[in-house]
Amino acid sequence: MNVNEKLNAVARHADKARVLLDCLIDDYGPQEALSMLFPFLPDDEQERLIDKAFVKLCGCSERFGRGTVIEHNGERMTVAEWARRLDMLDCTLVKRLNLGWPVDRALTEPVRVTGTGRRPTWRLTGTVSLG
Repeated sequence: MNVNEKLNAVARHADKARVLLDCLIDDYGPQEALSMLFPFLPDDEQERLIDKAFVKLCGCSERFGRGTVIEHNGERMTVAEWARRLDMLDCTLVKRLNLGWPVDRALTEPVRVTGTGRRPTWRLTGTVSLG
């Protein structure tokens, strides 16, 4: 097998792994997907890896991460907590802040829905009776 054939084989496997990871993230979210893939890693290490991957993918500096505490209207919370409260992906908020958006705009501008194919995650709360 020559070098080009080896590189093509590696690329095919990387594409399969990326599709699997995309599916896991779509269905379970980034934190749960990482927990499923690397259950032996402590939570803080999983968050560090998510932040590092995000920085590599978007080309942003590590100025803001999921654990960065920001203040808005007298309330102080981490970026991840703000995102959860505002019902947006934490990576959306991190990217906005790392692109230089003012905190007020990053937290208050509605998230545009794009045709990315992401499916909503449905969670049941309470008990369900089938009969």
